[in-house]
Amino acid sequence: MKAVKCLCLAGVLIQGVWAELMYYPHIQVTPTNPVVGDTVAVWLVKGMHSNDCVPRYEDITLKVAQEPTTIQQPKFSVEVTYDEIWPKPDRPCTTLMTEYGPRFTLANLDVGTYCIKDGDTVANVFSVTYAPSVRGIVTPDLYPLQHFVKLAPIKGAKVYLRRVYASNALPEPESNKIGSPYPIAYLIVDSTITDNTGYYDFSCQVGELYDMVFVADGFRERTLSFFLRADTTIDVRMVPDDAAGTVSGKVSELRCPSLGEGGVSCFLDPVPRCTVTAYPEAYFQPHLKAYDTLSLEDMRRGTIAYTAVTDEKGNYTIADIPLSYNRYPLRITARKAGYKTETSTVTISNTDTTIQSFFLESDYPNTASDTVDGVVFAIAADKTRYTSGDPLKVRYTITNGSMATVRYDFTSGCQFDLYVTADSGELVYHHMQGRRCTEALTNITLSPGEKEVFDFSPVNISCDSRMLQITARMIGYDRSAVSVMAEVDCPSAVSPQILASSRGPKVRWSMRTGRLVLHLDQTQDVSVEAFSLDGRRIRNLCLSRRFAAGTHAIDLNTRLTAGGVAVLRITGEHFEATKKVSLVGSGLSKQITIR
Repeated sequence: MKAVKCLCLAGVLIQGVWAELMYYPHIQVTPTNPVVGDTVAVWLVKGMHSNDCVPRYEDITLKVAQEPTTIQQPKFSVEVTYDEIWPKPDRPCTTLMTEYGPRFTLANLDVGTYCIKDGDTVANVFSVTYAPSVRGIVTPDLYPLQHFVKLAPIKGAKVYLRRVYASNALPEPESNKIGSPYPIAYLIVDSTITDNTGYYDFSCQVGELYDMVFVADGFRERTLSFFLRADTTIDVRMVPDDAAGTVSGKVSELRCPSLGEGGVSCFLDPVPRCTVTAYPEAYFQPHLKAYDTLSLEDMRRGTIAYTAVTDEKGNYTIADIPLSYNRYPLRITARKAGYKTETSTVTISNTDTTIQSFFLESDYPNTASDTVDGVVFAIAADKTRYTSGDPLKVRYTITNGSMATVRYDFTSGCQFDLYVTADSGELVYHHMQGRRCTEALTNITLSPGEKEVFDFSPVNISCDSRMLQITARMIGYDRSAVSVMAEVDCPSAVSPQILASSRGPKVRWSMRTGRLVLHLDQTQDVSVEAFSLDGRRIRNLCLSRRFAAGTHAIDLNTRLTAGGVAVLRITGEHFEATKKVSLVGSGLSKQITIR
């Protein structure tokens, strides 16, 4: 008959030892921790009946099926069925306590968890895991000489395989050996030495995160981190102990001072006394597959940085940067107060010099200045183009470039004025500020070469105008005033399209004089903008103004226009018109209809 037995495990304390009482039949699996490629043996262990008899089992079958599951590791069921035959009462029986019954083998098992079921009872559980290997060849790396010299492999190199743990996952005292504050810890699980061909091999490992450390006389220690999931080949090159690379370059500022109505001209100026720092790139990417890191001792000390300072011409050189391998990645940062920090990644190699230059942008790139009697008055805004709602930050600087001491006296408590004016001439913002506004009388005294720097409080930009003139000065000293221009990007209002008609606006453009004629049926704000075909804004042809209902003739400034084709956009509160025009000399060539 088909037998379905309830298999139970219980425990009892016998003379201080926890003994296991087992009710049979019991299903046993060998090996207890199989890996991919192993053949698993399944044994049915015989049990003793109440009359001291042991049964025999016939027609035993095993059926393996994968269970539907959403977890990462697959789950399989192994169903066991059999006939349990007991001796007849008039026949003698064996009185052994236990005896192995039939043996079955399971081969070519996939990774996963296997539950052996005897009826509805789980009789045993085992898991099949990976047992991958990692192997490779260790050779010297003398780049760039390796292109011309055939190098022998490194024999006798020591290779250590380390498991990587969280520092709190290791039992004492292993975790104490690593120490705080580093969040990872290591435990050497295997080691080997390369043979005469430079070959190493670690077989039958557990799929985990590992470090491999390569140590050889005359070569720099190399540490490799990787996650072992399947059989892997990693060939490693080691550089000599004295392997080092160099990074060199220049740090410049791209300076585009405002030249007023004439436009903008840009210059490249060297940035002296700029700090350039190089960090190993691997420190910032500690979990990439097969990446090179610092040695363990270096990691304990923390990030290793190599630093240089630019000379008066903006040049820098960082030499003798140790390498753990050729084409070693470095993250290089150029940093100086008053400039936006720039970062780049380069690779360095033994005996080579890598060129890496930087172009820094000032914290206040929109600049202009004027010199009066040897004193330089300068204004700087933090942007050349703003969006509605952006804070406007302005810095005003007075530098005494003369040979004599200068003094400026103020009758009011504040010393500085800030004006923001729309291109229509309307004052948008005005504020007096200073370092000692609470005092009645103040002064600024500057010795030769001395400077005074003042940062105005930020002002939020609004869409009162699409072009702003920003002016700063000392109160009471009109010749100290200096200005820069800035554009404002305003969100376009969504309005219904209005076609040109007798009821709508009419726009005419004079062919010779650069005169724009508007016919408006109601009072409204009108802005005129001009753009080149590559999207650049032509400031000389832009305006924003409020007009009453009626006809208006507007003369636009085409005096400084270089010619070419432009797109003219005319926007009112209830209409928007676009005209594509040809700029010729001091005017526009012909009339284009609204579209």
